[in-house]
Amino acid sequence: MEGMIHNYLYEIQIIRTSLFWHFLYRTYWLVAISSLFILGWNIYNIKQENQSVFAYFASHVTFIIYIGKIFSLLIIWILELINVFCVCCNFLIRIHSLHISLNPSIVFFQIGILIGLFISVSMIIGMINKYRFQVVTHTLFFEKLPVAFEGIKIVIFGDAHIGNFKNRDKLVAGVKKIREQNADIICFVGDLVIVQANEMLVWKDLFATLKAPLGVYSILGNHDYGDYGHWANQAEKDDNLQELKNIQADMGWHLLLNESVVLKKGDAHINLLGVEQWGDKYFQRYGQLNRAYEGIPDTDFNILLSHDPSHWDAEVVPKYPHIDLTFAGHTHAGQYMFSFGKYKWSYIQWIYKRWYGLYEVGKQKLFVTAGFGVSGFQGRVGCKAEIATFILKRKVDV
Repeated sequence: MEGMIHNYLYEIQIIRTSLFWHFLYRTYWLVAISSLFILGWNIYNIKQENQSVFAYFASHVTFIIYIGKIFSLLIIWILELINVFCVCCNFLIRIHSLHISLNPSIVFFQIGILIGLFISVSMIIGMINKYRFQVVTHTLFFEKLPVAFEGIKIVIFGDAHIGNFKNRDKLVAGVKKIREQNADIICFVGDLVIVQANEMLVWKDLFATLKAPLGVYSILGNHDYGDYGHWANQAEKDDNLQELKNIQADMGWHLLLNESVVLKKGDAHINLLGVEQWGDKYFQRYGQLNRAYEGIPDTDFNILLSHDPSHWDAEVVPKYPHIDLTFAGHTHAGQYMFSFGKYKWSYIQWIYKRWYGLYEVGKQKLFVTAGFGVSGFQGRVGCKAEIATFILKRKVDV
């Protein structure tokens, strides 16, 4: 009798435990699915520009948690396949000494959870880096650089996506760092807004404080055309683009639209070219480098601003060997990067051959900046918001 009672209680406990875990399982997925709806609603509200700051960050934290979850499940799935492979091998070989056994319920789950947790935590910490602007300095040498331009300083920044900035004091500090470089030329390499030109209205006066002896120049990036927005008609979209052009003119920026300008120092000069967005097969292609380069002697020293670095390999290097230096952005260095000494890794390099830093082919150089702002994920892991300073010098043959 005592044994029967014991077995009965044991079975009841099993049922209760089973029901408990089923309840947790269903609750987990209910919360998960509900969070996805919340995320979608908040993303919709971002576009409608009526989202509170709390909802704005809550939506991105939800997104970050789901990114970690996806990686956890991916790792567990891969390791489960490995375990299935091992089981099949053991079954076919039937040699006990070669038996391989992994416990998916413990080993795989723990590995997956740890990787997912690392990604989620690092991305949450990365949201703090959104406003940590860093200045990087490079000295470059060129044979064609005129003597009068020896030591010229150029500041490059881009990909502001200004609608994503919520903290005015910290953005003011970032713009101040640009001014503190005392550059001869300031260049912005595209993507000033997310979609709408009116994102710049509250920041217009701040960016108008950027001044340089030889001028402030800019180009358009893929986001600046309004192609990712919802417009009542084509005229409304065109008006949005024109407003953005007008805002840049009001700030004192010279927007280069498939054209070039001559920068002079005494009797010497160099050329600064700027093209509209020229992307690979996934992005728009409005740029016309042939128009910008028209009439420029091959003996001149030439600098090009082109938003998408894909343009460099596709057209600049093979067709325009006398463009000495190109500045680009667009990639944001993936906003998630690992650095090990000189070695850098980011998932974005699976998409872009030239994704961050300095590249050289022959006598031509390309620099891809990590960007001043953020897009999508509201943070940066391993790559802070960047202000790039370049000092150009003459290369003297010894």
